[in-house]
Amino acid sequence: STASKGLIGGPRTMHVALPSPESGWHPVHGEELLPETECLGGAVAMAQRKELPRSMEERVSLMTTKLPEWDEHSKTYVLDFGNRVKEASVKNFQLVSWDHSSGQMGSDLLMSFGKIDGETYALDFAYPLSINTAFSVALAAIDTKLCYSV
Repeated sequence: STASKGLIGGPRTMHVALPSPESGWHPVHGEELLPETECLGGAVAMAQRKELPRSMEERVSLMTTKLPEWDEHSKTYVLDFGNRVKEASVKNFQLVSWDHSSGQMGSDLLMSFGKIDGETYALDFAYPLSINTAFSVALAAIDTKLCYSV
């Protein structure tokens, strides 16, 4: 489940909740029939409200976008992609772990997605993301209509 929002003139932020690989939990279809505490779709909203139950904390991995820094010289927000990404794009982002209770972000990159040229993008990811989940998050991020329901 992903949720994304952007401020006019500012960077977009995105929160991601995925089943934790070690939990063995696989959300079922038809989640709209389940209580919020039993479905993946409610995890981000509950985490943002700091109301995520302990049972859900143990089943999900929470991530958020690494916030870019304002570069006074170029008058733009910048992220360090280590020469992997070559073109600026509002669709470029990096994900780090997120502790919803403290609001703290991790320092290790879990996912990096950015434009190389034209229509070519680089997607790098690490545990707990798999190729399927990383690709799904990337798709949701570039198509805002998907951002609320992947």
